[in-house]
Amino acid sequence: MKELYPIRDPKQLELEYELLKVPDKGIKFLPEYRIEAVVVTKDGKVISKKSWKAKTWVFNFIRLLFGLFGSNAGTDTVITLTDTGGNARNFPNMSNTGLPIGSVLAGALNTDYGILVGAGASPSYSASKYSLDSPIGAGAMEPSEVTIEISAENVITISRSFENKSGSDLVVTEVALVIDWQGFYFMVAYDVPSGGITVPAGATLTLRYVISLS
Repeated sequence: MKELYPIRDPKQLELEYELLKVPDKGIKFLPEYRIEAVVVTKDGKVISKKSWKAKTWVFNFIRLLFGLFGSNAGTDTVITLTDTGGNARNFPNMSNTGLPIGSVLAGALNTDYGILVGAGASPSYSASKYSLDSPIGAGAMEPSEVTIEISAENVITISRSFENKSGSDLVVTEVALVIDWQGFYFMVAYDVPSGGITVPAGATLTLRYVISLS
C-alpha cells in the first residue's frame, strides 16, 4: 500500500511545531508526563531525588498515532517512522502477529528499548530526534526489566532501574522512552534532566515515566 502521508522535510516540521512547543518541555497539546529519578547506594540509602514534568514527545509519537488511526488493517503501510538506527520503517506494517506491537517491556540487560539512558556531552531536546546522543551500555549501567502499571484509569507508570557497574561515577544526561514494534525500535519521548543525574559506582538509579491526562 502506498504511503498516505509521506515524510516531510524535518526542518519544515520543526518550524511548524515551534509555535506549539512549551520551552524545554515539548509539544503542549500532547499528554503530560512526569519523570521521577531516585539514586540509591548499595546499602539502600537514598542520595538523590529528582522529578520534573514534560511533554517532550518526538515526531515518531505523532506519526505512530497517525499510522494507527489511519490503518484499516495491521498489515497496512500508512506512514513511516524513524528507528533508533536512523532508518525509515513502514508503519504499522504488522507482518508478524507474534512480535511486539509497541511494547516497552524490555527484559533485564536489554538496551534496545524500554527506558534507556545516555551520557551525551551537550544533549538538547528536539522533536525530530530518534535516538539518544550517547547511549550508556549495559556493561556500565546494568538495566533491570521494565515494568508497567495503570491506576485511576488515566495514569500509566513505566519503571526501570540501572545499577552502575562501571567502577566509577557516571552522569546520566539524557533519558528516552523507546518501543519495540515488530522488532524495530522507535524512540517516542526524549528528556534532558537539568544538571544531569550523578550515579556513584555501585549505586542504582530508578527512573519512572508517569504519564497522565491531567
